[in-house]
Amino acid sequence: MVDNTYSNQNAESSGVPAQFRDTMTATRPLKGIYVAKVTHNLDETYQGHIYVEIIGHDRISEKEDVEERKRFYKVRRVLPYGGMEHQEEGKYSSEFGMSSQPPSVGTFVMVAFTGDYQEGFMLGVLPDHGRNTQIPGLPANEIINENQTLGVTFDSGVLHDDTTEKNRHPQFEAIEQQGLKNDSVRGLGSSGGRRESPSNVFGFSSMGGHSFVMDDGTVANEEGVSLSPDPGRQEGKNRMIRMRSRDGAQFLINDTWGIIYITTQKGNAWIQLDDEGHIDVHSEMSLNVHTAKNINFYAGEVFSVDADSVQIKARGADGMKLHTTTGEFNLHSAKDLQITTDLNMNLRAGPHMKLTADLIDINGPPARPATKTTTIQHPDHFTLQESINDRVPQHEPWVGHAEDPVVDKVAVQANIDLQRRLSDYQLPSPVSTNKAKTVTKTPSEQSTKGSGSGTQGPVGPTSP
Repeated sequence: MVDNTYSNQNAESSGVPAQFRDTMTATRPLKGIYVAKVTHNLDETYQGHIYVEIIGHDRISEKEDVEERKRFYKVRRVLPYGGMEHQEEGKYSSEFGMSSQPPSVGTFVMVAFTGDYQEGFMLGVLPDHGRNTQIPGLPANEIINENQTLGVTFDSGVLHDDTTEKNRHPQFEAIEQQGLKNDSVRGLGSSGGRRESPSNVFGFSSMGGHSFVMDDGTVANEEGVSLSPDPGRQEGKNRMIRMRSRDGAQFLINDTWGIIYITTQKGNAWIQLDDEGHIDVHSEMSLNVHTAKNINFYAGEVFSVDADSVQIKARGADGMKLHTTTGEFNLHSAKDLQITTDLNMNLRAGPHMKLTADLIDINGPPARPATKTTTIQHPDHFTLQESINDRVPQHEPWVGHAEDPVVDKVAVQANIDLQRRLSDYQLPSPVSTNKAKTVTKTPSEQSTKGSGSGTQGPVGPTSP
């Protein structure tokens, strides 16, 4: 069986007789625009040139052989912008523009030939029919054979049934580890090419899984204007810009919720700024700050520090000053209290000083005890559940975010079977189902499993 990845042929062959081999393809100049298929993308000149077979101009050849693949038409890739400037009378050059990975072998492309050059020019890539879900933002789908788990997936292959279920993508491992698998804001997304028509998503994705997305948000169905696989979809969700690496590190600007969010690959450190003015920072290790001069903190209300041990040291001659302008100063120790000075000690009170102890040289009416700090309970948090601070960022999923990550559904992508209507996905709440690994379906939707028509979205009614 000939590997037809490199050709538009679907015929079987046991070999090609030498007398039928075409060895003079380059002597037949082309002129015009053609659809072609990439047969080879390894360029020894490092210019990103590719070799293509023109659809309809069939050559019988052994396409498993690298040299045979290179006997097709050589094509230069056309980039959207760029240039070069010569500096210092040609001593060096300054180049600018963009660089992208060449199309993979077997990809359909649009090419043009002028008739004057043997080389052609690639005008663009033609995505495979029905397999543009992943572009550009690796949106969420149900993962095949994982009990209706919703996560980041690969797109369906040519031999895969038309279903919402797809194979797990490695990036989902990172999102699970980050604690964002049930988060429709910071975790799972819907920025794919099959979410609505016309698409409201713009961006880029690399072959390895890095992506940059500018999403103008979901749109509602409007006859003659827009179309989505869920006819009841709410518009204006998922308006955001996201840059995310294959391993899950991301920089997110979400206009729907008014937040800026940054996280590492494992989620052990993250920062969020929200439009209300909160700045939340979490680290599983340490937060380290160094300045050559000043660090200034100013709080309009309360400044709280809660730690197993607190150490403060003043190195300079100006020493340390603690000052209350109107309220009391309370100092309490659960054990002994030692105060030592290498020189003089001065204690001065205004109208009255009281000293109380079991044994003291100077005794009078009992002294009033110092006021302790107040502990605040955080029962919905999964790790630290009490602190003197009213806001304690923790490893995701952190329930202290002002926005609710399950309010927004994850928009489903359209199937190849365009006649079937789907429902957008509703994620479980991280407060009550932190350890849950599935998204729920209605009984009627579960009964469609195994019917041969694929699976429906986990929420809402579906119709044929």
